[in-house]
Amino acid sequence: MLGLWIQQREGAKSWPQVLKQLRQRGVKDVLIAVTDALTGFAPAIGAAFPKAQVQTCIVHWLRNSFAQVSCRERKALSTTLQCIYLAPGDPGAAAALRALQVFEGTELGRKCPGIARSWHAHWEQVTPCFSFTQTIRQSIYTTHAIERLNSCVRRAVATRAATSPATARPPSCSTRRCARWSASGSGRPPSGSQPAAS
Repeated sequence: MLGLWIQQREGAKSWPQVLKQLRQRGVKDVLIAVTDALTGFAPAIGAAFPKAQVQTCIVHWLRNSFAQVSCRERKALSTTLQCIYLAPGDPGAAAALRALQVFEGTELGRKCPGIARSWHAHWEQVTPCFSFTQTIRQSIYTTHAIERLNSCVRRAVATRAATSPATARPPSCSTRRCARWSASGSGRPPSGSQPAAS
């Protein structure tokens, strides 16, 4: 973990500052950046780190897609979308694109054309992970690790705020613990442990 930046809101104006700080701290290059379709992030990282590929979180696109269908249709949609994001890896993502085109021709695809449109509109940011093996893809196709970290830090801050509101900020020891738990993939502290509140 290279740092945490606290902003009132994520936006196009904040990303160049964050990336500039990373360069000043010695980061030479970024090869892939996984985001949840953050506004203004792609051009900002392209300017700071020209070799960087931007991978949009597949889980976010799945959630967006599921929001466009009824609960009864979600199982069928899930099966269809798996054919896209679990397609065999290749640099051009040709197999995934064929699966998306097949979906467009299905009854559900014709009923909800916005799903395919959204995937096509962001295809360049959806597909970088297809250049990698399945093992690597599992690590880079989602932003769950950072979401787990954020959730853990929020819990630590809330606990501290409840006990001493005047100093409600993320304590460094809690942040380090949260980073370890987040990186472990468990999304929660080890049994019997809690984020430190002091």
